Amino acid sequence: MYMKLPPPFDPSQAFGGQRWNDHTGKWEAKHPTVAITPHFDGATYDAEKDHARLTSQLQRVSLIISDGRWHSLFQLSKLTGDPEGSISARLRDLRKDKFGSQIIERKRKGNTFLYRLGVRIADKDGQVSLF
Repeated sequence: MYMKLPPPFDPSQAFGGQRWNDHTGKWEAKHPTVAITPHFDGATYDAEKDHARLTSQLQRVSLIISDGRWHSLFQLSKLTGDPEGSISARLRDLRKDKFGSQIIERKRKGNTFLYRLGVRIADKDGQVSLF
């Protein structure tokens, strides 16, 4: 089966309230996602030089993996235009408490790891589990 890939990353579409629909092959209104208010840190972090770039990367990665599909670092890099090393770092950031403690699932396919955003489902007692 042939799957139509989305067009190259277009920030006006991704952050303009739209997302790519694989089934229709068109940009459509996206569902609300968790707002990310980044608070980066680290020995080499310089807010003036790094904050805007890291925030943009984090938003792009979060948007793409929220589609529920599995993605390799290579695929994420092609869709976002960011280096694979940066994508990997942003996936680690999303797992941190200060970035929402997102569930980033990982599985191996051959020599490649694939990633997707996990979904938390609360049962009748309010206990949260991974869907």
